[in-house]
Amino acid sequence: PEMLRLILTCEDGVGQAYLLQSLVEIFSDEFHMQGLDRILAACAQVHWIVDLRPLLQHLLRRLTRHATNRQQPPGSPSAGAVDLFAAFHAHLRQLLDRPPSGVTSRASLLGLQLEMLLAALALHPGDAGKVDLVLAGTVELLCTRRGVLGERTVQIVLDIVAAALTQDASAGAVLAMPHHAALLAYLDSRTKRSAALAMVTALLAGRVSIRDVATLRRLLTLIEPLLRDEGGTGSVDITGTWKHLEHDPVAFGVEQEKMARLVHHV
Repeated sequence: PEMLRLILTCEDGVGQAYLLQSLVEIFSDEFHMQGLDRILAACAQVHWIVDLRPLLQHLLRRLTRHATNRQQPPGSPSAGAVDLFAAFHAHLRQLLDRPPSGVTSRASLLGLQLEMLLAALALHPGDAGKVDLVLAGTVELLCTRRGVLGERTVQIVLDIVAAALTQDASAGAVLAMPHHAALLAYLDSRTKRSAALAMVTALLAGRVSIRDVATLRRLLTLIEPLLRDEGGTGSVDITGTWKHLEHDPVAFGVEQEKMARLVHHV
């Protein structure tokens, strides 16, 4: 408590960041599990110029690994009363309410959303409700902090859309979530094709089975850019032949190979 008080009374943003980082590094994972609410509360009160993403990302990864390495399931009574996902999810809600700044950027907040999703998948496998909470928060973030998506932001959105489909127990429910489909609306036609390929890759990596027609139809709607020929946009000479290839033949072969493998998961 005394160290947290010193951090909050420090008027220098760089100093606050250094003290918080020292606090996280010095003490054990179990210490942080038991005092998580106080640590996250302190993070919510630091200066707005401090980018909390690296610190929170590191802490969440550590504690997720600590919880999953326990012999008891993280959700069992014997594993302790600390709800790691709930604590970080509530804190992220507070971060969203902070004024936008160049330090706590949209990309930084999206990076934390991705980390929350990975933690939810590790701590609560098969729990589609936890996944939906993260997807809803991501949609809200993109809605409230509008603007052109940069390359880094687009990649994080692609990672979130794909990671949500890596578990067989919850993938069907995720495909039915409006928030999952809504994320794709923020992408242009080119990145929607990348998203479709990322989703197929995730389903294959998670060995997800498509068990009913409704789920299959939802999936086909989302990965339509891989199924439909969009036509060329390059110039054509007087003989009618394309001057430039529209697609990389190697990348096209990879796409077709993955689509062929996906058939065996239906």
